[in-house]
Amino acid sequence: MTDSALPEPLQTLALPDDALLLELPAADASPRELAVLALQQSMAERRLQLPLGPQLELANPERLLNLNRFAVQLVCGGLMADQLAVPLAPWAEATTAPQLLLAALVDEEQGVVHFAGTLTATELQQAANPAADGLWLQVSALKGGVDRLFTLVQLLEPEALPRLAINPPELEAMAVFRRTAVQVLDWFSGQVDPALQALGAALLPAPAAQAAFRSLQSIDEIGDLQQALAVLELPLGIADDGQLCSGTAAEQALEGFRLLLIPTSSKPAAPGQPASSFPDGLLLRLEPTLREDLLPDGLSIQAQQGAVQQSMAATASNRLDLRFSSAAGLISVSLRYPGSAVLQIPPLQLPL
Repeated sequence: MTDSALPEPLQTLALPDDALLLELPAADASPRELAVLALQQSMAERRLQLPLGPQLELANPERLLNLNRFAVQLVCGGLMADQLAVPLAPWAEATTAPQLLLAALVDEEQGVVHFAGTLTATELQQAANPAADGLWLQVSALKGGVDRLFTLVQLLEPEALPRLAINPPELEAMAVFRRTAVQVLDWFSGQVDPALQALGAALLPAPAAQAAFRSLQSIDEIGDLQQALAVLELPLGIADDGQLCSGTAAEQALEGFRLLLIPTSSKPAAPGQPASSFPDGLLLRLEPTLREDLLPDGLSIQAQQGAVQQSMAATASNRLDLRFSSAAGLISVSLRYPGSAVLQIPPLQLPL
């Protein structure tokens, strides 16, 4: 055996700048216990006095941490791991699910802990890869280290971060999200992605699209947007069993509504080119099928583009509007209703 085949000592490996060498690690401490010690040491170094619990079961890997009233799942892996397995047991019910995930990479022998990053529940759903045995999270998808955790739990109220269940229906929705992004630009040539067609989506013909936009133009919130370039309609409803449905099933639903996806432009086209070549925004409108109706109370729409998350819930509402720009990447959209599985829209891509 040559020297090159020998494992490289830890001391010669390049550790992250913010990796912690624990001051007094116990000889037989578990990765979870070492990560908790590192978290406490990080707070002490920053002079943070944040309540951390559960006091009697901090070392129990089946328990969530409670940091300044936020529910935090602590996931541990090896110091050189490139992906982490996320236990799904804490995510079974939305009422008790974590609000944040903290990933710790641990070397037990050396007492070294690196906090790879912190994700909100929504970010986890979009970053993790669903598999038959649960969720796998790439370490490269994590961000902010432990400082992001401290920032979130100090600046936000616990109610600001949702608790989201991840169970078999949600895993399927996440798998759908991993498929190829829907190109909004295709709509201007009359093309609708098969993934959207499967949900019953269709482009409104020009007169109907113009009528839809005229109703938008009477609303002050439209701001500087000057032109709707297309209107894609997704028929939706709540079925007899209380589940969200789409397409033909929505036609027989107890309550019907629709999602309008409207690419927009805030600038004129270049000379000689149609305005449809320049979509730089996307308006999502959730509205009742019948104009005089209201949306079902508790129905919500959530969308995320990069680090920007938007969410609205219906309470005696006749519409819910969300707006996005082309600058921040893919747009993920999901619809939720109490007691129903999540209805996930395939990711949308505006031209950059």
